[in-house]
Amino acid sequence: MDSKIRLTVRIVIAALVVIIAICAARGIGNIISRKVISITPYEVSVLKDDEKADVTLTQNDENADILIYNRNLFNQKAGAEETEPEEEVPTVEVEDAVVEEIAGDGIRPVLTDMRVLLMGTQVASDPAYSVAMLMPLEGGADARMQYLKEGGELLGEARILKIVRNRVYMERTTQNNRLEYIDTRTTEEDLAEAKKSLEKAAEKEKAAAAAAEKEKEKAAAGAKAADSVGTAELVKKIDTDTYEVSREAVEAIRKNPKSLKNNPKYGKLPQVQPVYKNGNIGGFRLLGVESGSIYSQLGLQNGDTIIDVNGQPIEGPQQAMALLDALKPGQDIGLKINRTGQEKTLTFQLK
Repeated sequence: MDSKIRLTVRIVIAALVVIIAICAARGIGNIISRKVISITPYEVSVLKDDEKADVTLTQNDENADILIYNRNLFNQKAGAEETEPEEEVPTVEVEDAVVEEIAGDGIRPVLTDMRVLLMGTQVASDPAYSVAMLMPLEGGADARMQYLKEGGELLGEARILKIVRNRVYMERTTQNNRLEYIDTRTTEEDLAEAKKSLEKAAEKEKAAAAAAEKEKEKAAAGAKAADSVGTAELVKKIDTDTYEVSREAVEAIRKNPKSLKNNPKYGKLPQVQPVYKNGNIGGFRLLGVESGSIYSQLGLQNGDTIIDVNGQPIEGPQQAMALLDALKPGQDIGLKINRTGQEKTLTFQLK
């Protein structure tokens, strides 16, 4: 009996020792945590991996004084053995909110092609205490981890705009302030593919800019040529209903049709009103032909209805321009009109 009592007492004493040891360990842990936390002016919590997914930080939550550490120190690739689950990158909704905050609507960030890897982020409720850990891939043994806050410069090529969980947004100052990002899942292969993609996009943009500049120069040259031709040089009446038109002036107007619109040199552009016959367009009536304008010098009058050009019915402005483009030097233009119920043909000779 005595032996059973002694055994029971020993078990109780051992249990008490274990409980006291656990309490002491937790007390020491709390003291250490307070010392570590004292490096920031906020009360912070270091979350476990399974707790991080349940925490959402927003700038409007003033009570969310939480510090979250996210690490991918070895930048592990798919298929490699991992000691802990890989964390999720920001959702589309979070990204949209961040992009709207730093760049506005309509601008989307692209994956950077800078030779760096994001090894981890420290995200605080106050962005002033958020830190991104970026490792340059160039420099060999002399490469050093970059610990950057928002607003910090990365390798003299980019400025950090926003640090969020597992991702960093930056402004590429050497590439016209292009909005870029990098996250903890980004690998060297991803950076190489991003470089190829950005180079192709730059080539397309350059080609489009060159084409636009060429069209701009072409339009400017046409406008200059049209403006250089005076009305006295454009039309000359040589007989009844027969007029001589400068080929150079016509070519200039072809290149820049807009030069006719409300140009004081040519007068106000007449209004064109379709005339219907048997349910179909039977011509176009001219309204507002001003006396002394180039249109008046061509023999046209207010109320004239253009029926056809060189025997071809005109069913729209585009068709009229196509016929004009088909004319060649030395070829006459016959413009049939209806004037106060009488049809007549005005002849124009290109010289």
